[in-house]
Amino acid sequence: MELQPAGADLEARVKEIFSPSGLLSRASNFEYRPQQQQMAVAVARALQNREHLAVEAGTGVGKSLAYLIPAILFAVAARKKAIISTHTINLQEQLTEKDLPLLTGVLGALKPPVKFSYSMLKGRANYLCTRRLRKAIQQSGNLFTSSEAEELKRIHEWSKQTTDGSLSDFEVEPDPKVWAQVCSERGLCSPKICGYQSDFSREHGVCFFQRARNKFLSSDVLVLNHTLFFTLLGGLEEEIEGGILFKNDFVIFDEAHQMEHVASKHIGLSVSSGQVRYALNRLWNPRTEKGLLATLAQGRAVKLVADILSEADKFFENVEAACEDIQRSAGRNRFGNAERAERGRSWTELRIRRAELVPDNLTLPIQRLREAVSDLIKLSEDKDLGLELVECNRRLAELRDEVKTFLEQSATSHVYWVERSGKAHKTLSLNAAPIDVAEFLRRRLFESDTSIVMTSATLATVGQASRLSPSKKDLATGATPVLRPGKSSTPSVPVLPFLSFDPHSPVAKSGRHLPHWRQEGCTYFVTLRLADSVPQDRLLQWQTELRQWRRRHPEPHTPDQEKEYAEFFADRFHRWLDEGRGECWLKRPELARVVEEALRFFDAQRYWLGHFVIMPNHVHVLVRPFGNHTLSEILHSWKSSTAKRINTLLERTGTVWQDESFDCIVRDEAALEKFSTYVQENPGRANLREGEFRLGFGSSVGGPCAGQASGLVQTQKHGSEKMETGATPVLRKDPLAYFVRRIGAETATQLQVGTPFDYERQMKLFVVRKMPDPREPGYAEALEHWIGHFVKQTHGKAFVLFTSYKLMQELAGRMEPFFNELGVACLVQGTGTPRSTMLEKFKEDVDSVLFGTDSFWQGVDVPGEALSNVIITRLPFAVPDHPLIEARIEAIEARGDNSFAEFSLPEAILKFRQGVGRLIRTKSDQGIIVVLDNRILAKQYGQAFLDALPRCPVEVV
Repeated sequence: MELQPAGADLEARVKEIFSPSGLLSRASNFEYRPQQQQMAVAVARALQNREHLAVEAGTGVGKSLAYLIPAILFAVAARKKAIISTHTINLQEQLTEKDLPLLTGVLGALKPPVKFSYSMLKGRANYLCTRRLRKAIQQSGNLFTSSEAEELKRIHEWSKQTTDGSLSDFEVEPDPKVWAQVCSERGLCSPKICGYQSDFSREHGVCFFQRARNKFLSSDVLVLNHTLFFTLLGGLEEEIEGGILFKNDFVIFDEAHQMEHVASKHIGLSVSSGQVRYALNRLWNPRTEKGLLATLAQGRAVKLVADILSEADKFFENVEAACEDIQRSAGRNRFGNAERAERGRSWTELRIRRAELVPDNLTLPIQRLREAVSDLIKLSEDKDLGLELVECNRRLAELRDEVKTFLEQSATSHVYWVERSGKAHKTLSLNAAPIDVAEFLRRRLFESDTSIVMTSATLATVGQASRLSPSKKDLATGATPVLRPGKSSTPSVPVLPFLSFDPHSPVAKSGRHLPHWRQEGCTYFVTLRLADSVPQDRLLQWQTELRQWRRRHPEPHTPDQEKEYAEFFADRFHRWLDEGRGECWLKRPELARVVEEALRFFDAQRYWLGHFVIMPNHVHVLVRPFGNHTLSEILHSWKSSTAKRINTLLERTGTVWQDESFDCIVRDEAALEKFSTYVQENPGRANLREGEFRLGFGSSVGGPCAGQASGLVQTQKHGSEKMETGATPVLRKDPLAYFVRRIGAETATQLQVGTPFDYERQMKLFVVRKMPDPREPGYAEALEHWIGHFVKQTHGKAFVLFTSYKLMQELAGRMEPFFNELGVACLVQGTGTPRSTMLEKFKEDVDSVLFGTDSFWQGVDVPGEALSNVIITRLPFAVPDHPLIEARIEAIEARGDNSFAEFSLPEAILKFRQGVGRLIRTKSDQGIIVVLDNRILAKQYGQAFLDALPRCPVEVV
């Protein structure tokens, strides 16, 4: 393949590379995955067109290569810089130590070869500044205690051997206080004073950070983490022309589901008692009598520092006392979590709703100290010391401004809170964060003239691997719904997220002439007909005969009666429609398109849309309403919107649609298959020619349909593109609507590419129907019983995921004898073992069980037999135990919206999908998911959780 200029068709080149016979196929371990190819092409398209893309790529897709290859080709050809931001260290290491080295060889095999450079971008405080190290050694007596001086010597010896001069090169990391005096720091480590052209470098060599800086400025690909990205972004005083962090760059966020959380944390402010103390001790530490001021013998400045340290202690003591008063007056534990309350502290985060929480005895003394330090800078003959003092003054100014902003609550649309942390919970921090980061990110990222690509395995609140919920029959029996192939003309009959008709549940009936049966959660086969489609005399005769037949044959009907009804009423009615009587306006493509656009408009928002066909004088459609939306509301919306547009196009007035629609509940899978097949074969039965009908399917259908493909664009900006499998990419308007709205990326194209895993074979879901409510007596006993029951099934090998730390600890204590008797080790989060160590122990001991809370729901990868069972004790609804969550809920309610539907439910679904996603990590993995929360069956919103899961066998116990 020949490398083309930036304007060439990048999409075609990328598609070829990922094809079954493309460049990647030469690798021994390559496996063609249409989902990976689809994602890579979408990334290439977004980059080439300077557009934004949000893409959910299920586990096993190989998404890192799917974005790296188009990013590298585009960066090299267009001479741009690719910024790759991840959330976890593990993924950064995978990219820089495995994927990017691999691609240097793969892309180097192109003709001509594509050569590129890459590096990991770390914060400058990770790097040693050799100039500062040299200065610290000279002033060691004034800056360090004897033990700290020994640590300085260790750093000095390490500096002679290290290759990159960063913290990651230490076997044992240095004392933070000593490292802070020798690491790279803004204002103290610049190209001018310790870079390649500096006087220092000519005698002592270039500083480690400046070497790293030179490398990443010249790299085509930079890898960094979200924390550093948003820290850098928040620190930029003005926007960069043609880029985000660098001129002429573009950004790809992997693990993008963490963007909002990290951005909120680093765009706001946080100032702690420890930060204030450290900034002052850098100048002077009264206890050790060390610091920068020790070299100047300036008594006035030293006294100012000592006084401010005392004032700072008083300030934070006053803050804590004020918070205790607020907590007591509230009369309840608003934000504390239970385990810390048990340690004698009633809160860890406390929201502050008013300005001037305590008197400001801090900002004025800090300003006076800054003035005194400024005078010392002017008098100092030591240039390096002067730079150190300038940097101290800059940091003091930041702290002063942050304290002032917090006390005045001057940042608009922010939430303010005090946090208590540290081993003894004695470190207090003042925090403020924007309630909604969407506006900031919209302005700084998505209104830029460069591409932003976001990807993760979990971005959507609707599942993509199958979009199929189990039927109620399946839930009762544990059977797997069978998708039988249609007739030879129909390659497959994909179906809707489907619930079978339940004859034991309530059914409503309404309508003047044609019966309209209603049952919550059901799928309907609907026929809409133009007003003149059936002659009035025929219709009246049909209605009369139907009423008489129903009087003779009350419900329930025998199979013979059902057959008779279908032949004399349903089939006859559809034969009349197929005769094509009346004006047959829908033969006209522009009118048929109006109808199709209406059908698709609220697809996956108010209903699941299945197969549909637009015939000359009628429409057949399979649809399943969800949420609070009813079929009558949906039909009214379709008819009213299309009638107006059709009349406008025809330049007429009058009735377009018949008042009544013909609809029936799809009672079982066989009926669903029959209706799906009927829709697809109907144009052929009516002897219609190409162009006289419009056949298509909605977002819930996972494959192509027979006959004429729909011409409607399936995404905001691009038509559907047929991949090499013949599958049509599912590019919809809104599968990731919640995610993109939260981060201000509404203009991004949205894509789900699913997963290559066979969940129907690899995973089974168990739901316990009779679990009591957590507030009811016997809840803990029931939880203990069912956890034990399912742990026995897999003999350990289980994650048990909790939403409550206190409940987890209680269950761990109760079940200790059970695990001892079973001979299975139970690892419990929060018992002193670091998370990473726990995970390694769990992997090594194949039969072990791990009890975990929040951090084990996501970002944990345990392939193989060691994790064969994931038990979810509760649906993971977030309680407003953090001021930021509470403020977001309040903001939604304040504008009159439903915070449960808009925030709580989608957040819980995303976390639920992440928890379930821990189980199947490779194509050979197998296991079970257990849900010990009967709300997934008993509550209307429970279906949304089922809809979010891949299709798999289900058993209710």
